[in-house]
Amino acid sequence: MRALSEVKKVLFSIILILIFSSSFSQTKIRGVILNEKTSSEIPFASISFLDSNIGCVSDYKGIFFIESNTNINRIVISCIGFISDTLEIVNNKYQDFIIYLKPESYTIEEVVVRAGENPADILFKKILRNKKVNNINKLKAYSYEQYTKMQVDINNFNITNKDNIIFKDFESVFNGIDTSSATGKIYMPLIISETLSDFYYQNFPRHRKEIINAVNFAGVENLSASRYTGQMYVDFNFYLNFITILEKQFVSPISHSGQLTYEYYLIDSTFIDDSWCYHMTFKPKRKHEFTFKGDMWIADTSFALKKISAHMTETANLAFVSDFYVKKEYKKIENFYFPEKEDFFIDFNISKFTAGFFGRKYTSRKKIVLNPEYPKFFFSPTEFREIEVKNFASEFDSASWVKFRHTELSQKEQDIFIMVDSVKSQPTFKRIENFVYLLGTGYLRRNFIEIGPYYKVYSKNAIEGHRVRLGMRTSNKFSKKVELNGYMAFGLDDQKAKYGIGSKLKINREPWTLVKINFYRDMVQLGANLGDFGSDNIFSVYGKNDKLLFIENFELGIERDIAKSLTATIFFTHKEIFPTDSILFIDETGIPINNITASEITISTRFGIN
Repeated sequence: MRALSEVKKVLFSIILILIFSSSFSQTKIRGVILNEKTSSEIPFASISFLDSNIGCVSDYKGIFFIESNTNINRIVISCIGFISDTLEIVNNKYQDFIIYLKPESYTIEEVVVRAGENPADILFKKILRNKKVNNINKLKAYSYEQYTKMQVDINNFNITNKDNIIFKDFESVFNGIDTSSATGKIYMPLIISETLSDFYYQNFPRHRKEIINAVNFAGVENLSASRYTGQMYVDFNFYLNFITILEKQFVSPISHSGQLTYEYYLIDSTFIDDSWCYHMTFKPKRKHEFTFKGDMWIADTSFALKKISAHMTETANLAFVSDFYVKKEYKKIENFYFPEKEDFFIDFNISKFTAGFFGRKYTSRKKIVLNPEYPKFFFSPTEFREIEVKNFASEFDSASWVKFRHTELSQKEQDIFIMVDSVKSQPTFKRIENFVYLLGTGYLRRNFIEIGPYYKVYSKNAIEGHRVRLGMRTSNKFSKKVELNGYMAFGLDDQKAKYGIGSKLKINREPWTLVKINFYRDMVQLGANLGDFGSDNIFSVYGKNDKLLFIENFELGIERDIAKSLTATIFFTHKEIFPTDSILFIDETGIPINNITASEITISTRFGIN
């Protein structure tokens, strides 16, 4: 019963992460704009917060979403051919609206309409003619300072169980629920991180180098597997004909095949910064293709992208992705429009009935230098992508980050850092973290030791029959340089004990140097060793596992980085191999051999370009 109780605690802990949220203040508006007379959708309507420069355009179905961190109580909706309307809203809340606009009547004289080319198509052809010179990849080299803010949230969960006694540790975070203006789903932050880095690019020979100068992180530590990198997983270069997203090729809105894939509409023109720009929208001609919908602003004369907002179409079948969009802004530097800001959002969901995840990434670039000259040997000769992390990158205080940030954190984002770190100190959250660690590594954390792996506790084979094993290793709390490990095992059929002991010693971090020493006396499946996911695990219950040998094995080795991407390993191994009932040793004359002794030295190298 006690074991069952512990299982319940773990299950309740897992459920916990699906149901709590925090209190943030942000005005978020989502809605659809319809014709009051016909109830049909109104595309390309302009929506903006009153007395602000924050606005958006409704899509082809009249749908829009807009948000602001400032105190605003009205939005203005306008569209050519309709009477503009002003709508009162509640500040610092998520709201969903259906908005009706009245058609505007005009009395006009006779108009003669003659067939001609779509102005949007004329503009599109000019964009294509200038694609090559406007593509960032044509630059000889460039460098910049990059600020990246990333956030992972859990979404689409049920909050009806928040009053359960299990969640008493989290009463402070149940003051409110945040809602995504893009999808209308409630969500809770799991991870938020900031990265400040210097980025360097050279076209020929091609090299990329990123130096991570500062990192600010809050959340579940085991989920931060990205190693703090500020570079994004998707390269949204719209000047390419195709953009790869989760191994799918999406047609760029300014692809050379764009006119075969998209419909374009020219809807406005105005000054942005000091550039006269044309506002053009695009939507796919056909359903169920990997395409975008959205709008873009094109700079006059150069016909380069000034702004673009691209949204995944509803019928694009992207596995486990419900939605994503990207917004990019470009800055004019030496008559070249360089990508300055990027805002990316993605919604992962297995189904609409289960919890999923939001991924968000904001990128800002400053101190942009075009075609810089790099000193000799600045880039590694063996690596195309270099990432270096400064030793003290994670040790900057909040005052330093105020100076580092390219844009201020909203009150919501400040609260996320506080909330996530405070929740991590709660006992229930600790149980969640330990359970995630157990699933990922196989080991149960207990202060200075870790017990496991759990999948080797029980196994079965032809000689030992039912086999039980208990293993453990020291944790980072014991030492970050030394790991001691060992295990004991016992077979119920052969009534013999087996064991193994070992250690790992990290000599240096730069260059990486690791010494290993191991000894074991155990039954081993022929063709496998104890390091493999072979016969010594719970899944072997359903296998045959009858080719077994009893081995006494001693090994000593060292692993060292010789250069970047080049690692060398040398191992000395001495073993005695004993026959078993399933495998006998016999010499040429037919006389049984008691054991075989073997010693070997193995030298290996590993090289990775990236």
